[in-house]
Amino acid sequence: MDYSRDAADNSIVSRHESQSGDTIEFRAIDLQPNANGKTTVRVFHTPPNEERYNLGSHRYNIEDMTMRTRLGNGAYKAITNGFKNNFKQEDMVRWLYDFTAGLQGFDVNDITAHMVKGNPDWEPEFLAWPHVLRHGLTLLPGQPGATKSTVGLALAISIDAGVDTIWPIQESGPVVIINMERSPQSIAGRIGHINRALGLDGDREILVFNTKGKKLIEIERTLRVIVADKGVYCGVLDSLSRTGLGNLNENQDANSVMDILGEVLPASVVIAHSPKGEEGKPGKGTFGSNMFLAAADLEVNVATHRIGEENTSWTELQISKGNDVGDRKKRWLRIDYGEKRNDWDNRIVSHYIQGIRTASDLEVPDFENEKHITSTESIIRHLNDYGARTASDIARGTGLNLRAISGELNAKKGTLFRDLGNDTWQLLDEAGNPREFSGEELANQGTGILSRIPRLDETLKEYQQRTGKPFL
Repeated sequence: MDYSRDAADNSIVSRHESQSGDTIEFRAIDLQPNANGKTTVRVFHTPPNEERYNLGSHRYNIEDMTMRTRLGNGAYKAITNGFKNNFKQEDMVRWLYDFTAGLQGFDVNDITAHMVKGNPDWEPEFLAWPHVLRHGLTLLPGQPGATKSTVGLALAISIDAGVDTIWPIQESGPVVIINMERSPQSIAGRIGHINRALGLDGDREILVFNTKGKKLIEIERTLRVIVADKGVYCGVLDSLSRTGLGNLNENQDANSVMDILGEVLPASVVIAHSPKGEEGKPGKGTFGSNMFLAAADLEVNVATHRIGEENTSWTELQISKGNDVGDRKKRWLRIDYGEKRNDWDNRIVSHYIQGIRTASDLEVPDFENEKHITSTESIIRHLNDYGARTASDIARGTGLNLRAISGELNAKKGTLFRDLGNDTWQLLDEAGNPREFSGEELANQGTGILSRIPRLDETLKEYQQRTGKPFL
């Protein structure tokens, strides 16, 4: 008999075609190599110009003559048209015997060694350079809240849509997002916001496999069918810790998960968690067994930095392992968030992704220095960036204590700050006059991050010149 392997479910298939146009199909799923293992065997009939239907299915030891005969007899009796008049019941049993007898031989020969000619002209191909290799597996580990899910979704949409605003896309194609962590509503919202941030229609569709609460081994067969039917190029899995492993440190379980992902998905991005770290510093790398890293082609560590309560995060992408990747330098993404107040109750505020783009090293703030700025410096920056604000607005924008802010504002009232009433404050210029911004200046400031340090220096000089006192 002739055999073939179906990539959709990794089953072994053989078909018996008759002159009448009828086809009998035998299919073995999850073939067991050991003598006592049980394999699922299914028999189908496809009449001419009609849909295929199931004649019988049973999970049994393929060497068990009694069960094999029982399945063959039942399949013959289940044929609904006159085709079974063309052969005998014993023929169906014999065909089934021939099919099962040759399964192990085909399986062994299908996985074998071949002579391979070297190709010195080969070079790696990327779905998204330099973080996603074609036919590769990328680990995307980070601490909770490190924007790794956002990065994973941005990669998925960029590859699926062929959008190269962040990553150069060498080849694009259908992507499936394997959502094991979020609700369907949440993932749809995130996709819509990132679509817009990348310049696409917010309601652009992408394939999502919602599997929250399921183990990877439970969805493997369905995932195979999805990949085969949809022509999937890449899968983005969120996250590794939700795949159903009892212990992420177990090497055997880690190998099983990575083997499934590597076999089923042509290319994959796997979002993972990093260890806690020591001495107050966040850990890096993928938490759990070292077999996760061993199976991956790339590991891209994700970390995010924010200053106070600003609606901008700076995401750091650093390749720590990169098979066939020459350029491993650190890259940055700037992610801007918008605020939306609930129509029913404006006290309820939610954040959404408003913009996402690459950021140059020159525009990324010095986060170490940012940790040591005084509360007065933070207030100056906020008023310089946004104009007149209430003390409560300043507290929300800087993350400082409201009482401390009020104390700073009142201590330097008339020299650095002006009280406009109703607890609203304004920054003063060198002459002690309110600092005014034109509409164009305000529009160009945005969050003020790129140019605020020079403006802060200028403000401090004005304060010293006006008061004759050093700024402390």
